[in-house]
Amino acid sequence: MVSASAGLVLVLLAVGIAVVFVTRGSGAPKASAPPASAPPASANLGAPAAFPAPIDVAPAAAPISTGEMGQVLQWYADAYTNENVNGLQSLFADNLVRTNGTDPSEDLAQALDTYRSQFAALSNPVYSLSNLGYDVPRATAAAIYSISSDAGTVGGGSIGFHFVRLGNQLLIDAIAIQPSA
Repeated sequence: MVSASAGLVLVLLAVGIAVVFVTRGSGAPKASAPPASAPPASANLGAPAAFPAPIDVAPAAAPISTGEMGQVLQWYADAYTNENVNGLQSLFADNLVRTNGTDPSEDLAQALDTYRSQFAALSNPVYSLSNLGYDVPRATAAAIYSISSDAGTVGGGSIGFHFVRLGNQLLIDAIAIQPSA
């Protein structure tokens, strides 16, 4: 039997892969993340990402809105663009699980080390999310990500996030990344 966290990671990875297939031929515009003052709406970015059914993720205990998830994702993109590891850490739950393609899963400390390594290798990175799609009952979001720097576009692919509410704070507790080939 697959553990709950391993199952969640597999589900988020499946969501990310589904986003690639749904958006690859859609001709949907690739827009950057909306400004912090406006919550992102998938309707503004082409067809929303498809979520496979059934998803093995329990519904969120307290309702989480697309606006809340969108705000956290904007803060995530801003923190990455500003190379702010502390800002990223403030968005993550202590039990964060981050997967990147076929690499081994990372916990919070390992994920923060990965971000530090990426920032050391980049000059003036800009992180953007497009084609955002939300599954509110399951507190997940999926998108296409792009990373550019002074050297041009250096990364991109699909990404999935799972959110959890701790007290009054909405945090990311899982990230599944599928880099473009």
